Amino acid sequence: MGDKKEQSRKTEVVSISEAALINGVSRQAIYGAIDKKRFKAIKDPKSGRLRITLADLEEYRRTKYSRNFSKKDGKLIFDKEKGLYSVAQAAELIGVDPWDIYYSIRKGELNPSRNGAAYILHIDDIKVYQKAHRPSEDKES
Repeated sequence: MGDKKEQSRKTEVVSISEAALINGVSRQAIYGAIDKKRFKAIKDPKSGRLRITLADLEEYRRTKYSRNFSKKDGKLIFDKEKGLYSVAQAAELIGVDPWDIYYSIRKGELNPSRNGAAYILHIDDIKVYQKAHRPSEDKES
């Protein structure tokens, strides 16, 4: 019975408006995702309108844009294995608000590299920042 339900999800389609409503985004965001090939839209042969399968929509919702997966030239911009973090990732790592990180960047206490609009922080810089701004945590470890 589970296979039948799963098969139904793969073939059941929704309109662009319904897809936007389901995902809590604008119709334009759905069109943008189609343009970026995040999922495939199917043209309804009778009405000529675009439709999206629920299975594609669910996959899009699970993997929709996140800076954690931003790529340039096919390579991750933020790669924890290489010690490259986003502002949000760095803030989460050391337990501060992301705005504290942005403020420190503006004051010159942190010197990230840039990729377009994105700040890229190296783990070594994050550790130095953490020692300077969160010394009590340093004593606990």
